[in-house]
Amino acid sequence: MSFISGDICVIGKSLPIEQEYTLVSSWQELQSIWSQKTSVLLVIDWDFIYSEINELLEILKHNNSSPFPIIYVDEVSVPTVLARLTSFSFSAIITKNETPKLQRHVLMALEKVRLKKQEQELLQLMESQNKDLESLSKDLEESKDEQQKDIAVAKHKVEMATLKLEAIQRVIVALYTADSIGEMESLLLEALRQAVDLQQVKIVLSNTPWTESFSSDVHVLKFPIKMEDQNLGSCFFVSQSGWQKADENWLQQITEMIAVAVDRWLSLERGLGMKENWEASFRSIQSKVAVVDENYNLLAHNQNTTEAREKCHKVLFHLDQPCFGCKLGKAFQVTHLDRKDNDLHIFEVKSLKDFDEVEEEVYINVYEDVTAHVRQGRERVEAAKLAELGIIGSSIAHELNNPLSGVMSYIQILLTEVDENSELHGILDQMEEGAKRCKQIIQNLLSFTRFSKAEEETEFYLHEIIEKALLFLETKFRTLGLKIEVDIKSNVIIKGSENLFLQALLEILKNSTEEFSDLLSLTPNYRSKLLIRQSQNSNSVIIDVIDNGRGIPVDKLEKVFTPLFTLKNPSHNRGLGLTTAYQIIQAMKGRIEIFTVQPTGVQVRIVLPAKTITS
Repeated sequence: MSFISGDICVIGKSLPIEQEYTLVSSWQELQSIWSQKTSVLLVIDWDFIYSEINELLEILKHNNSSPFPIIYVDEVSVPTVLARLTSFSFSAIITKNETPKLQRHVLMALEKVRLKKQEQELLQLMESQNKDLESLSKDLEESKDEQQKDIAVAKHKVEMATLKLEAIQRVIVALYTADSIGEMESLLLEALRQAVDLQQVKIVLSNTPWTESFSSDVHVLKFPIKMEDQNLGSCFFVSQSGWQKADENWLQQITEMIAVAVDRWLSLERGLGMKENWEASFRSIQSKVAVVDENYNLLAHNQNTTEAREKCHKVLFHLDQPCFGCKLGKAFQVTHLDRKDNDLHIFEVKSLKDFDEVEEEVYINVYEDVTAHVRQGRERVEAAKLAELGIIGSSIAHELNNPLSGVMSYIQILLTEVDENSELHGILDQMEEGAKRCKQIIQNLLSFTRFSKAEEETEFYLHEIIEKALLFLETKFRTLGLKIEVDIKSNVIIKGSENLFLQALLEILKNSTEEFSDLLSLTPNYRSKLLIRQSQNSNSVIIDVIDNGRGIPVDKLEKVFTPLFTLKNPSHNRGLGLTTAYQIIQAMKGRIEIFTVQPTGVQVRIVLPAKTITS
């Protein structure tokens, strides 16, 4: 009988079922085809093979089959079948009277077979997958170990690269901050030892005698320090643990950086040597020498080299604006109040343009202190002027005094004979007043050669005389709206003629008030200010009278003490005020100087010997 289906096998005869099945005539035939099956559903016609059913089932059981037998018998045979099948399970017993149930039980048995096959296949698949998972897990573990090793190696490389990058940054800082080769070695060792095992760095220049000497238990790398074709020396790196090839290549690159720094350091050292020689020569010049640009920026000067690029007038003379009368490229004069000795200094300045400079105009200024020479010259000139004026005044006084005396006598006689209420009496009064004025002018001229013997020298307080002078001019000051600031100590004693010194102060103060009067006529809202201050220098007392007027032109400063010279209206000013003050101060063994201050104004300085300056 041919093979029809491996899931249903019927022994005996055909059955009324819809599914295909395999029909065998005996259990031997079933046994012969059984080896091809994985499971069998037996639908047995009990009448056909009743005696061999248990043997058949045992055979199937021992062959690891999992059949679900359905027994199809007559109803009378059911008890006998149940008695015989005590040792084996089956799916169902169907009697022939229940043939319609056969189809349903066959389907149920088929489903059980299918499920059991699926279960077996699933178990086999699970076993196979478990084996694959075990193999894959093993491979993953091995791959993980390899990856961890690779990651560790990569991490180490990254850490070393980071350390070396940070070391390079420290090397750059070390090379550009070191002031000597020894400091460079120390800084390089500190910068490199975190990246490589390093005990010493040694830089030996080619012009430095040195014998290589390292202990035998260390490892030394030596690299030449070269810039282009020039050999500058050698660099030694010393380690106790030895060197790797990567470290050697890296340290060779570091040596190239060192070469650049060494070359720069050597060039700087040569430049500094030349600069020191130049500065020594520059500073050895006795006069002040300054190199400035067209904007008054101080590029260099021989008495202090630290304020480069500050303004020359700020550094040299402590001024906020360019020196009064400054003419770059030409000769000019500067009057400066020195803070150290609190004295006026006069500098002749020779300013020469540096024609070699291309980018900007540069000037070389030479400042020569000519204070003593100028003062002596001025004193000689003023003394000569006064002497000449004295001689002229004596001659004029001799020629005019007698006629004037006669004129005044005749005028007085006429005044006694003329009616006081007449017009003629008034004319005679004016004539007498004019004659008196002429006589006073003659007396003023004579005063330039000698002072009245009645003016005896006394000791007086400076502040009291200044208060008197201000009191005399108080009305004038109020009219001008003048703001006065006085800074005078009350314990300074001066020896001399009190009246004459008062006269000198009045002449100086009048000079300022006349200036303010002219200014107010031009600028009604002008705010006039006057400062009177006192300071001291050694055994001398210094009185400064400073106004904020228009100042005096530089070319006129030399003439201010000349008799009869005036910058104001000649009809209102005789030009003798400052001349009188000059002679009085000279007679008191002092000196008087006048100069223009910045931005505008005049400063008159009186320097007198002080008998007592108490603290």
